[in-house]
Amino acid sequence: MTNNYIVCQNCGEENPLFFSKCGKCHHYLRATVPNIDFWSTVWKIFENPVDGLKNVIYAEHKNFISFLTFFVSVKFLLISAFIQSFFDDGVVKSGSFIYNLLLQSLIYSIFLIVFSALVNLVIKSVSKSKFKNTFSVILYSFIPLALTLFFLTPIEYGIFGKHWFIFNPSPFLIKTIPAYILTIIEGIFIVWSLFIFWKGVKLLSDSTLLTTALTLVFIISLGSIIYFVPYIII
Repeated sequence: MTNNYIVCQNCGEENPLFFSKCGKCHHYLRATVPNIDFWSTVWKIFENPVDGLKNVIYAEHKNFISFLTFFVSVKFLLISAFIQSFFDDGVVKSGSFIYNLLLQSLIYSIFLIVFSALVNLVIKSVSKSKFKNTFSVILYSFIPLALTLFFLTPIEYGIFGKHWFIFNPSPFLIKTIPAYILTIIEGIFIVWSLFIFWKGVKLLSDSTLLTTALTLVFIISLGSIIYFVPYIII
């Protein structure tokens, strides 16, 4: 069995991971997985990213996708606020926090959907693929980063308040050592998620070169949005 195929034990036919029955002889390839067992899958992604993402592909119903899309988008927004404030510490004010949050989440959600569609289109040129699998794998790749919303972001806000996101003054001036420690931890989770992203695309495409190219395009595209699209729009 190659990374993104299951070989039928009955006829030897190679089948995509999302097939539960052989496309040639209809022999069962694996047990049917109706839904994603969220916490089991999350643990598996931490333990073994490829096996964890295979569970995502196996599931017929990609549950929790809407919530995960929102949480990942919010995390991208917070990273955007931090980075833009780091390079330009001018005071930015907005009386429409909720509107900005929803609008920015929509922007990042659209980006994730469009990019997943493009990745799926490219992968289809070398392998069988479905959009819902590609989209789900990309989203679940960012599980480590999304989870920082619930254990790291509260710590950042608890220590620095709004100054972690809006540098007035800079958190590096308020408490230098904690600021650097938290920044390094954030960086680790970003790199970790991108590594899982690479693993996920590799699982879908079974091509190292194509995976690396798509990962670079993703980093450049997302980085451009994070840096150039103002985190305060309204």
